Amino acid sequence: MKRGKATRYPGVFRMDDDTVMVRAKVVDPRTGLQKEVTRLLETTSLPEAARMRAELIDGVRNPVEKTKKIRVGDFARSWIESKALRLDATTLRTYVDALENHVLPALGDFY
Repeated sequence: MKRGKATRYPGVFRMDDDTVMVRAKVVDPRTGLQKEVTRLLETTSLPEAARMRAELIDGVRNPVEKTKKIRVGDFARSWIESKALRLDATTLRTYVDALENHVLPALGDFY
């Protein structure tokens, strides 16, 4: 992507008369890795573009929905329930037996 002309606002670049590019690098709290966010905006107002850039940064730093930790045992039980209607009865019994007797005693309490 072409960089555009720098403005007095950090991370805001004028592409042409009615297009502005905003760019930011933010550390993603879920992964701990740096994430780059780039958007092309149809606006002529540089302060508005700077505000939208701040909103993008805030959206990455504070995701709307935080992921909930779930234990292996709870996930396995919900997975079996979701598959129960599509599996043959003997296959379902085999899966439940394997989970209850082998997987869950060893891994059920891990997140």
